[in-house]
Amino acid sequence: MTDEEKEEHPEYETTGGYLKILDESECAQIWWDGLNERKRNIIISIPNFDLDIFEKCTGIKISKEDS
Repeated sequence: MTDEEKEEHPEYETTGGYLKILDESECAQIWWDGLNERKRNIIISIPNFDLDIFEKCTGIKISKEDS
């Protein structure tokens, strides 16, 4: 937790944290960033995979170097 989050949620000391709510686009990017290279490559190697279409559908940004 950041210092700001600790200040906004003083109950974190008792509960051990707080429930952070993310929007769907943040969750998808966090999921993608957490995948290992093998799993990313499985998705990217799908026939006719298109980086731009994938981003429009999922909100997940993949750099051209990663593909």
